[in-house]
Amino acid sequence: MHKIHIKHIAYFIIAAMMAYYADALAENLSLDLKNDEISYVEKISKATYRGLDSMVDPQTGWPVNSASISKDGLAIPVFKVVSVDCVGLRMVSLIGARNIGSVDNKEMVAQLEKIVATFEKVEKWNGFFYQWYSLVDKDANGNPKRVQLGDLSEDFIPSLNNSILTASLMVMVEYLDEASAGLSRADPERRALIELKKRCQALIDKQDYSIFYDKKIGFMRLGIEAKPGEKTNGVKGSGFHYEHFYTEANLLALIAAVKGDVPRDVWDNLRRGKVTYKTGEGRELIFYRSWNGSIYEGFFADLFINYNKNAASSLGASSRNLILAEKDYSDRHGLPFWGWSPAANDPKKYNPDIGSKQPVYYIMWGVDEFGEGTPGGTKAVSPYSSLLALKFAPYAAIKNLKRIQEIPGAYSDNYGFVDAIYVDDATPYPCLVSWDQLISEIACQNYISDIEGRKGIDHYFLSYIDKMGKLGRRLLAQPNTADSLISSN
Repeated sequence: MHKIHIKHIAYFIIAAMMAYYADALAENLSLDLKNDEISYVEKISKATYRGLDSMVDPQTGWPVNSASISKDGLAIPVFKVVSVDCVGLRMVSLIGARNIGSVDNKEMVAQLEKIVATFEKVEKWNGFFYQWYSLVDKDANGNPKRVQLGDLSEDFIPSLNNSILTASLMVMVEYLDEASAGLSRADPERRALIELKKRCQALIDKQDYSIFYDKKIGFMRLGIEAKPGEKTNGVKGSGFHYEHFYTEANLLALIAAVKGDVPRDVWDNLRRGKVTYKTGEGRELIFYRSWNGSIYEGFFADLFINYNKNAASSLGASSRNLILAEKDYSDRHGLPFWGWSPAANDPKKYNPDIGSKQPVYYIMWGVDEFGEGTPGGTKAVSPYSSLLALKFAPYAAIKNLKRIQEIPGAYSDNYGFVDAIYVDDATPYPCLVSWDQLISEIACQNYISDIEGRKGIDHYFLSYIDKMGKLGRRLLAQPNTADSLISSN
């Protein structure tokens, strides 16, 4: 834990503001985009929504994991398994799509009801969902079966994936509550929305995240193994933990603490290591160190939290500096693009030596010196990284996206951007990953909502968190978070 020094906090806030305005003047972080640029983001959002629609299983409403691109430019589902966090983002994206006019209310509600009904029917353990479900191998009632994939047993229950689903359900509950409040009591749609809200809340109420908490070291485990109906004392906990603050784990810690399932120390204990990156011009950029050194890890929780509004001097400042560092890294290494995050990989083009003869279809791309764990490398960028960056550096993000879009096959109005672009020869990998596409869509929706003054996903999530007490806002705003960029762990 850090000892808090007011002068450190003041120094960091002033430094962050000076850096922010200096770069805005340099058009690196310009927030005053023209109407045609905003329309550009809207176009990407709607194209991505169309592609995702073609990846949804019609029976369950759940999206398949990935799709290939046919010669006539259509997305063809190929890997028909899914993790529930991905389904959660599908729910969130439907709400965002309704807010910006990509889908009407009737279609949104129909899709949401189908998704929730499937959640209620699949196998679970004490309210928590298993890692993978098959959209091909279904039970007699047409419900997805849990399956083993890779080294993960069919009995594995992931903490992080479940927390993202929980966050998505919280968004659902708050959105449905506000939407139903605006309708008359006699309106049948109001009753339908209230009933759906209750069903979503019931799913949340069954979850107790203390099962994932390792009391000895104060971190959340990656997961547990348990068969349906197995008693708590028979559960086997993972020996690995989520320890880094600038990853998706901050959302897991926030939810577990605010629900009261674990001590608030789970948030404070997250490691806030820092990177001090010196640009080619000699400027020092300070940002949090993630695991793989990717944009995705640090930026994901912004979809729900909105760093600029609720953690500007810590997570917001770190994210802006990371973008500047990635841009500088790209320029200094003579690379045409920036934006590294986990993404699909064509093993025929690049198959890293990881001690296995199996082809590697997904790689944790990232700048090695920005992370602490497994190096991913910078051979491919992902367009969704730039979409995550929109709220922090819209000018730079759109410029990067338009440069990528010039590559034949990198973008289509039928599905949006492909998942990965190889930087050595600027070739796209004709593949879509539903997780990355959903992140793309929600990032666009949130950005448009911010610009147009509409309620974004963060509004619904934080409104739900606020109803549980003041702890959530206190954790996001606590000085320890800002101080950590001055005095690293």
